[in-house]
Amino acid sequence: IAAAQAETEDKAGARATLAEALQTAGKIDDADWRAMALRGIAAAQVEAGDKAGARATVSKALQTAGKIDDADWRAMALAEIAAAQTEAGDVFAALQAAGKIGNASNRAQALSAIAAALAKTE
Repeated sequence: IAAAQAETEDKAGARATLAEALQTAGKIDDADWRAMALRGIAAAQVEAGDKAGARATVSKALQTAGKIDDADWRAMALAEIAAAQTEAGDVFAALQAAGKIGNASNRAQALSAIAAALAKTE
């Protein structure tokens, strides 16, 4: 909804929707789903032109991903977060997030996601 609002030049509406989304994401108990929700919010913030907000949201997602017990789920979350960091213009942080992935296969997928996100920004 926020991305659509931003596309229609309703920036105030987009900011309000994103603020509500952040509040709601904070209430998600499961770290896996909370990290994914935060990643989606960060992507919407980028679409709305709020890269600083996206970086802050990605930081929360990264902290949340650290609480995911399952290594595969954590790797998937970190890969998504790395892509979001790239979209928000923070490639260095994206590479750091990818470096936290222990499994080489999952790390390669994360690096591919970073490359894809970089290609979208050009």
